[in-house]
Amino acid sequence: MKVAIFGLGHLGSTVLACVASDGHHVIGIDIDRAKVELINAGISPVGEPGIEERLREGLAAGRIAARVDLGDGLDGCDLAIVC
Repeated sequence: MKVAIFGLGHLGSTVLACVASDGHHVIGIDIDRAKVELINAGISPVGEPGIEERLREGLAAGRIAARVDLGDGLDGCDLAIVC
């Protein structure tokens, strides 16, 4: 399943990492470029135990992407979550 997460604050970042760790492809969208860059680098923008490890695993597996613009991000998405 492909999931879009709008908002990569505490809840959105955590949901993104957890959904990807369940094997789903996740695209995170946020207007804060710093958060997007951290996530794409495998660094959690929030302090939550285990999230950074899940982010890195999801990125390495190609299941996580984060961006600041919507563009074609919703193409093929089965679910969108606003956080």
